[in-house]
Amino acid sequence: MKKILWGPPTQKNSKDKGLITIPPSIGRGNIETINLNYGIRLVIADYSLNQPTILESGVPGNSFGFGFCLSGDIVSYPPCFKEPFFIKKGQSGFFSFLDTLGYTEIIGLERVIRISILMDLDQMSTFVTEHPDQFMSVLINASDTSFRFIDTISQPMWATLDKILHCPYHGLTRKFFIEGKVMELVAYKMEQLETKNRQNPKKLVLAPSDADRVCHAARLLTHDLENAPGLTELARSVGICRSKLHCCFCKFYGVTPFDYLRNHRLETARCLLNKGDMNVTETAYKVGYSSLSHFSKVFKHYFGYPPGKCFKKCRFRIK
Repeated sequence: MKKILWGPPTQKNSKDKGLITIPPSIGRGNIETINLNYGIRLVIADYSLNQPTILESGVPGNSFGFGFCLSGDIVSYPPCFKEPFFIKKGQSGFFSFLDTLGYTEIIGLERVIRISILMDLDQMSTFVTEHPDQFMSVLINASDTSFRFIDTISQPMWATLDKILHCPYHGLTRKFFIEGKVMELVAYKMEQLETKNRQNPKKLVLAPSDADRVCHAARLLTHDLENAPGLTELARSVGICRSKLHCCFCKFYGVTPFDYLRNHRLETARCLLNKGDMNVTETAYKVGYSSLSHFSKVFKHYFGYPPGKCFKKCRFRIK
C-alpha cells in the first residue's frame, strides 16, 4: 500500500493558490481550499486514487469544524484518538482534533468527494459569545477536548452541497455564492446539533474516565474478531454497567458497540480480500462470521457490492 505525506498547497501562482492537483502517477482530481470570512476555510476534495493509499498529514495544529462525505470509504487514524474511525458516504460530522500532525487516512479505490468547513477557534469563540443562547457555545467551551459527533447528511444539506460542487459562477462572484452556501450548511448543522441536544440534554462530551473505558472496550471488541465478547462480558471487563457502556459508546463513536464491531469486521474483511491471500469463505471465518451467506449479505449492504467481486478484482490485479 502506497504512503504519501500530505501537506498544504505549495503552488506559487496566485490563480492556483489553495489548489492541490493529484499527480497522474497517483490518481486524478484535486483538493481546493477557499478562505472565507470569519476565519472559515472551505475544503473541497474530489479525487480518485490508482491504488489504496495511506495519506499522512505533515501539518501540525488543530482542526475544528464540520465535515460532509458525499462519496468514498475512508479509515481515519487521528493522533488525538486511541482508536480509528470510519468515514462513509452520507455522513456529516462535527469535530475537534487538537493535534493533526501525523493524522493518517487510508483511502480506497472508490472516488472520494468530501467537503469540510474548518473554523478558527478564536474567531468562532468571539462570535458565539454574542449569542450565548446558541448550542454552539456549549461545544466551543469543550474545545479543549478532541471529539467527533457524527450524523447523516440531511436532504437540505445534500442540496446545498450539490450547489457548492456545481457552482456556475467564477471569480469573486463564485466566492460570494459559495460563502452563502457555507453559512447555510453551518446553520443546518447547528440546528441538527441543537435538535439532538433537546432530545438528549445530557453532556455530549464524556468524562475522561468514561472515555478511557469506551476506548478500552473498543480495543477488546476488535482484538479477536473470531471470538469477540458480548456486551455483558464487555461491560464487566471495563468496569461499568451494560446500559452506561452502550450510551457512552454511542456518544464517543457515534455507533453502538455492535455496529462498531460489525463495521470493523467488514473493513478488515475488505482489506484481507484486497490483499488476495484469502478467498471469501476464509475471510468470513477470519473476521468472525460463521455463516457465509450472512457475511455476503451484510458485506454487500455495507459496501454496495458482494465480497466475491472484491476478491475477483484483486486476483485480476495480481495476474
